[in-house]
Order: sequence, then structure tokens, then C-alpha cells
Amino acid sequence: MLRRFVSGGFSIGATGFKDGGTTSPNFVVSVPDREPDFVVEEHVSEKQAHIYRLSADYNPLHIDPEFPGVAGGGFRAPILHGLCTMGHTIRQVFKQYCGDDASKFKACAVRFSSPVIPGETLVTKMWKDGDRIAFTAEVKETGKQCLSNAFLDMEPSPKL
Repeated sequence: MLRRFVSGGFSIGATGFKDGGTTSPNFVVSVPDREPDFVVEEHVSEKQAHIYRLSADYNPLHIDPEFPGVAGGGFRAPILHGLCTMGHTIRQVFKQYCGDDASKFKACAVRFSSPVIPGETLVTKMWKDGDRIAFTAEVKETGKQCLSNAFLDMEPSPKL
């Protein structure tokens, strides 16, 4: 089975670099015009960035309040690693719709829309449409959407 990982990134205030490839700025995952099928809130531990550091995330933006990139990036505190935010939300979607069965996972994608500060609460909203679950996540304390253009695709259910 072929698996692939596609990633893109940005750096706030970066200048003077050459094009590194192509992007998909028009990639849009629309959520239905109705209330979500499922909503879950999850508090992110104040120590979550420390745990990520144990997994080799040595970026001081995620842990050091004195790092110039924190205030210089416009953040009030060190921010949670984007993949950690993604992991928290996708785990909630996966738990709700895949029953934590890894064989049901096919694909996922997200757009990081706004930072999360460790200690905040993530609100994940989910809409199921066939084998695709569209979802968003926002920070409860600020009301800002932190993940958008997000989906999780499940392997199709066997036809009986």
C-alpha cells in the first residue's frame, strides 16, 4: 500500500528566498451549511509543549517565553506545535468516526489558521459526508479558528 506525506510551511517575516515548489492556495474543504454532527472540547495541558520537546521539538518558539520569536511573532506566549494541535483534533475525529481502528484511516489534511497556546481548550466540530469527515477546530478562549480546510478520509466500508 502506497503512503505519502505532503507538507508545506511558511515563516513569519521571511524575505529573500527563492520559490521552493508549488502550493495549493485554492484547496478548500467546505463544511456543510448546518450544525456539526459532533462537537468535542479538549483542554490542552499547559505542559504539552514540554512533552513535545521530548519528541525532539527543539524550537524555542514552542517553549521559551524569552525567545525573540515569541513577542516578535506577535504571540503573547510560546505557541503549541502545529502538529500537536493537529494530533489532538484528528484524534477526536478518529475516535468518534473510526472507533480508534487504524485500518479505517485513509487520508487527512488540515490548514493551520491560528496558533494555540498550551493550556487553552480546543473545540473540534465535525461533519460526516460518506467516508469523509470535514472538521474545524477553534480555541474556546479566543473564538479563533486554529484549523480549517480540514478533513479525514476513512477507508470505504465493505459492501455487504
